[in-house]
Amino acid sequence: VEDWASEGCTTVMIKHVHKGLTVQTVLEVLATMGVVEDADFVYVPGVRVGEKKECHYAAGFVVVNFKSSDTAADVMKRYGVVTPDPVGHVHKALLALAKDARGLTITPARTQGIENNLQEFRNKVLRKPTAEWGCGLRPWLATSSGWKPAPLPDSC
Repeated sequence: VEDWASEGCTTVMIKHVHKGLTVQTVLEVLATMGVVEDADFVYVPGVRVGEKKECHYAAGFVVVNFKSSDTAADVMKRYGVVTPDPVGHVHKALLALAKDARGLTITPARTQGIENNLQEFRNKVLRKPTAEWGCGLRPWLATSSGWKPAPLPDSC
């Protein structure tokens, strides 16, 4: 974990989350952890289901970018594996995200940094421009006036 901060890891992936998860729930848990002010990007990727693909569920993971690699490393060190035997209110809040009794894992994300993650989302939108990209399927960004959904690319 110590090397992740020195390598500039700012983005973490929270794995094994339940399908009904929302960005708001993630933000509430980050607040309970005391790190919501240190985050600037939250993405709960969705999977469309149903005959007309009208509903979506969380794809099983969450991506969170922190403003500093020290915060990301601290989160992974303190909460890297959250088991069903919680200790304290923070672990209980994290377990509320879990899809089952196996708990959660928090690891470095494949894509690092807010700009790289936004670019990856933009590329995804441009590959499927006809899909509906409602607020629930977009990353959310910390702004001076609170959390807002990321804007869609102009060519969408």
